[in-house]
Amino acid sequence: IGVNVSTPVSWLTLRSQFSNNFSAPTLNDLYWSPGGNPDLQPERSTTFEVGLNAEKRFDFAHLRISATGFSTEFENGIRWFPGQGGVWSPININEMKSRGLELEFHGNIILGDFNIRPFLSYTLTDATSMQTSSQTGEQLRKQVANVPRTGLKLGGLATWRFVYLSANWHSVSERFTTDDHSSPLDPLDPYKVLDIHGGVNFEFSSFTATMGYSLLNALDAEYEVISWYPMPPRNYSINLTLTFKY
Repeated sequence: IGVNVSTPVSWLTLRSQFSNNFSAPTLNDLYWSPGGNPDLQPERSTTFEVGLNAEKRFDFAHLRISATGFSTEFENGIRWFPGQGGVWSPININEMKSRGLELEFHGNIILGDFNIRPFLSYTLTDATSMQTSSQTGEQLRKQVANVPRTGLKLGGLATWRFVYLSANWHSVSERFTTDDHSSPLDPLDPYKVLDIHGGVNFEFSSFTATMGYSLLNALDAEYEVISWYPMPPRNYSINLTLTFKY
């Protein structure tokens, strides 16, 4: 159930939502070979979120800002973890809570033949499960494995007639490889990645052609999204796409 509320300020809208969710294990969760777990229980959760949207139009620009706070509680949450021999397998987590904040900004600015679309998003996530301290036996809440506490994305797309250029910068905080943070690998280092794309678009009567160049991981960062899976160093690609119209 959800509600959107208009405010006396024409460009500001408030919203809220509550949901009661049921999610059965997928076929891969149950029977993937190797690693499936046929004993998995369905995942249940309740989610509450509240937020606001601010949207303003000008003669040459359209700007939108949104902020959302959320809280989710899981029972029998389904999570995949690495086991012996590096084989990943899903298990049920008895109790898991996820709370956080999401901020987003999108723009569309038109200046003659130029079109600029900047964006920014920030996520703060406190996703925790109950863990027992090996030293004291005390029950502690710790960040769930492979879930970064903070993430930041920013960039934009600029076009001029048939030419385009975009850049995307992504920053992720440290992550843990185990829920109890006991692995010698914990925590995985934070990382920052920059991707750049550029190219040209041509339109003809019966088809369109796009020739593009991509420079990925332009800063040549050494990082792992999850443990033991290093990501490619700086690399590039050139592509040509033809789309025919019927």
